[in-house]
Amino acid sequence: MKRRFLFQHKEIEETASLYAPTYETIPSMQLSFEEILSIAEKRFQFHRLLEFEESQETVEFSKIRSLSLEYDIPLKEASETDGEQTKDQISFFSLLMIYTETEEQQTKLADYESRLFFYRLKLSYSSPKQIPDFFWPSKELKDQIINSQKDDYYCVPFEQIFDQIDVRTIDVENGIAKLTTDHVYQIVQKNFNDFLVKKLHSAEFSNLDFISYLRSEFKRVTKSEDDQILTLDNYEELCHRSAPPCIYRILDSLKKSSQLSVKGRFELCMFLKGLGFDYFSQYIFWKKHFFSPKNPDLFDKQIVPSLKYIYCIDGNKKKYQPHSCIALIGQDNPENPYQVQGCPFRYMMRAELKMYIKKMGRKIKNEVISKICEQVPEHPQIACKLFFDGMFEEDPLDYAGMSHPIQFFKEAETRKSDHYY
Repeated sequence: MKRRFLFQHKEIEETASLYAPTYETIPSMQLSFEEILSIAEKRFQFHRLLEFEESQETVEFSKIRSLSLEYDIPLKEASETDGEQTKDQISFFSLLMIYTETEEQQTKLADYESRLFFYRLKLSYSSPKQIPDFFWPSKELKDQIINSQKDDYYCVPFEQIFDQIDVRTIDVENGIAKLTTDHVYQIVQKNFNDFLVKKLHSAEFSNLDFISYLRSEFKRVTKSEDDQILTLDNYEELCHRSAPPCIYRILDSLKKSSQLSVKGRFELCMFLKGLGFDYFSQYIFWKKHFFSPKNPDLFDKQIVPSLKYIYCIDGNKKKYQPHSCIALIGQDNPENPYQVQGCPFRYMMRAELKMYIKKMGRKIKNEVISKICEQVPEHPQIACKLFFDGMFEEDPLDYAGMSHPIQFFKEAETRKSDHYY
């Protein structure tokens, strides 16, 4: 997929000095373990978000600039007066110490940092002449490219660059490759990546006890606490057959109207999180359902900040958990058709509930539906258990009432998986 880059018009007219650190020298650091861990975690989160932004069909530079400011990672020439360069160096080496335990991590970190270098070039609008010799495969190639400019292209023999770039993206005519400025950026990006891979492979930290401690803590704070059950590829199928009525109702409403109350969004978001959706999966999910070109601010200013808060990306350290049945039952009754949050066994009228259960298509017998309705609204957890047992008459639950939507889903999916596979 060819990436599209989106600039705001005023940004194109700006000029900026290139900030191109080589990270060859370790800065003097007097930091506590907690500070090193926090700094490394912050840079790691920045890289994951930058990687995600680059994966989008259109790369919006305004978002990359915002990430840079939010995570204190300079893209343009940094002012040492404010200590930005030193902070960046400390940030780099903090993550290097922690995230180089395996060869796979070393390669990944090199990819992260060389990608950052590409966007530093891109956002400073650097000409090839401005890029320091350090980043070039050779001084000869740099001179050849600089001296070969014709209009908006750099025309060099194909044999000089075929192993430095993805040749599928360039035009070749009579053995001459026509390179754009982006192609040149990619050449020096690859060379910087190669340098970093060698540097990281030769780094020796593993025999230090405090490094082992930091790596252990880093794994703990960056590891998802939730089971990876739902994905963007399977959530529709699995939720259709195994989601509890409360979540099924929210998903059904979202699919039909692309509208949900704040509470409804939060309930669904936490349910998906509890079953394995990470921040990036949630971003794609909610953008699919909520983003509108007519009102882009709704997604960027309401949905995205909420997701960052829930996933502790904005500095929030509070751990949110999916709502239990008790929490859902205790909510106020919905006041309009778009408020579909809460427990349907608590707030739905019996006639409406009967129609809803049949609409779900879970093949529950009429006599079971009647028994369910007898329990509402006074005993919603018992009603939910009867609903579940109606789905699995040969394998009912062995406890009195349902206590959590996640519990419902996992119990149902265990039985469905046994049946399907």
